[in-house]
Amino acid sequence: MKQSVLTAFLGMLIPATLMAGFSVTPFILEFVPSANRTTKFIEAYHLNDNDSPVPIELSVQVRDVSIDGEIVYHTDEKAAGDFIIYPERAILYPDERQKIQIKWAGNPDSLDVEKVYAIMVNEVKIEEENDVTPQSASGQLQLKTRYAVLAVMKPEKPRPEIQVDSIYQRSSQESVKEMVLVLRNTGSGMQKLSDMEMTVLQSGEKKNKHTFRPKLTKEQTKNSLFPGQSRRFVIPWPNQVSPGDIRAVVSFQ
Repeated sequence: MKQSVLTAFLGMLIPATLMAGFSVTPFILEFVPSANRTTKFIEAYHLNDNDSPVPIELSVQVRDVSIDGEIVYHTDEKAAGDFIIYPERAILYPDERQKIQIKWAGNPDSLDVEKVYAIMVNEVKIEEENDVTPQSASGQLQLKTRYAVLAVMKPEKPRPEIQVDSIYQRSSQESVKEMVLVLRNTGSGMQKLSDMEMTVLQSGEKKNKHTFRPKLTKEQTKNSLFPGQSRRFVIPWPNQVSPGDIRAVVSFQ
């Protein structure tokens, strides 16, 4: 199960810069309140590329994915209040590992669909302003490197339900016919987007039913579809499907 979850979330992380001074492990945390699995730990550690200490700061953000598959992070005070992070700040020294507790303290009854949050682990640089008097000097935090550790909240027995919101034909800038497909997850569980199978019905007649597997790119499938989210796919128009009034049913392996 852990391996399949890891595969589902490949590409969801914010990569460190080439000069990153620290790293974290693991990158995915699963919380299952119905099974009393509400506390997890991550470790942050110095990469020993120099002797300078690395200050870090942790926070919680909501992780959304746009209809075109782009990851969007935003702040939600209520969601952040459901997590307790200790410590929220730390200084990493060479050859030292810092264990950090992540506890979900929300209401289990309110968790009816699978959700994902991001525990942002930020490397910060403290710089002093050159003020006239020492009394007026203040520290400013400058963001350098950050990682997004995914906190996946799972309800009891999550199950995805994928419906086709719309399907239509359009022409690309090169006048190539394309199929535009918009899916929505109306279920309670996350859906991985690999191995899509599509059945297209034309004019409601069964004799015009075509089943095929669209060739989707890694960019199109790397971010899973969570409950309440929609995703748009643009693929070449299948040769076996005639233009006109069509309906579609989609499933995933």
